[in-house]
Parts: sequence; structure tokens; C-alpha cells
Amino acid sequence: MQGTLTGVVLNATNTDTQTTMKLAGITDNGYRGVTWIHTVTFTGSRKLAILPTEGSVARVTCMATQQVFQGRDGQKASTVALLGVTLTPHAGPITRKGSTPFLLQAMNEFRFAAFLTRDPVRKPIGVTEARVGVRDRKGHTHYFNCEAWRALAPTLGARHAAAELTLTCILRRDRVDTAAGARAFDVMEVVALNAQVVANAAD
Repeated sequence: MQGTLTGVVLNATNTDTQTTMKLAGITDNGYRGVTWIHTVTFTGSRKLAILPTEGSVARVTCMATQQVFQGRDGQKASTVALLGVTLTPHAGPITRKGSTPFLLQAMNEFRFAAFLTRDPVRKPIGVTEARVGVRDRKGHTHYFNCEAWRALAPTLGARHAAAELTLTCILRRDRVDTAAGARAFDVMEVVALNAQVVANAAD
């Protein structure tokens, strides 16, 4: 699943095998906006030779993949891992929330062809939830949780299991308080939807 992020570089570190960096931005979603901090990892030949400066603004192309792990409660869980492809300097207005800088009007866009694994669930609060599968070039399927709000909610809700869709999404990371403590959930918020199938990759 290909994506593009623009944001403020909060930090960047190198090891022998990879570069890890955090980007922060605020992306318009037609409502209150999505405030996000995402970690991107560059591995192998894509490891960065020169680290970006903390506080600078960067544009990153990346691939979103599903990463499955075992939670502290012993149950399997999954998160969205971002694998960096390219990094280029960028520019834009910056605001602060507390001591953390965020790029305003930041790009946070993932566009991909997917299929519904089951019928979407329409909630009375005006949101439709769906789980989709995305096949990569190697034939592996990655699964992502999606939400469609406002005008897009009934459009997604009218689809059925196995339907093929082209989605454009914002990657959110929601934090929810549970009995076991705070948990983070990765959600793809749908901002555009149609039935046209396009080439995609999630490798």
C-alpha cells in the first residue's frame, strides 16, 4: 500500500541496518483535521546515508504493511508499519501543541485497491467501519481497519463482502483507554472511494 507523508522531523536515528524517524503533522479531513505522529523505518539499501535535521520538514514516500504481534494479554494484535522508500526536503507552516511541532496542511495519503473481507458495519453515530484486504506483489494479503465518516459513510456501507474498491485514506492512530490500560489502534480514515481497480503494492 503506497503512501506519502509530509511532516516535521521529530527525531531520526541510524543503526547498522536501518534508519528510524518520526514525523508529525496535521492533515485536513474535511472536519476537525487529523493530528498524527508516525514512525517510518528505512531498511537495507534504503537506509538513509544522511539523517534529516530535527525540526526540519520532510516528504516521505512509504509502504504501509500489516505487522502482527502478540499483545501483553497473549492475544494476537496488529499494527500498521511504515517502510520508507524515499525522503526529500519539504517546506510548510508549522504550529506547536505543547512542545511538539506539527506541520500544518500536512500530506497523509494512502491510496490502494482493496477488497472487503466482510460486510461493512454502519454505526448510528454516522460512521461505517470496514476491514479490507490488500494483496502485495508477492501475493501476501495485508489487512487494515477502515472508517468512513459523514457523506462517505453510507457509500461504504452500501458495499458488501468481497467488493473491490479503490480507497484514499488518512492513517490515524487512535488511543483508547481499556481495563488493561491505554491501547493504540491504527485506522485508515477513508477520504475518497470508488470502484476503479488500480495497481497497488503493500510490500
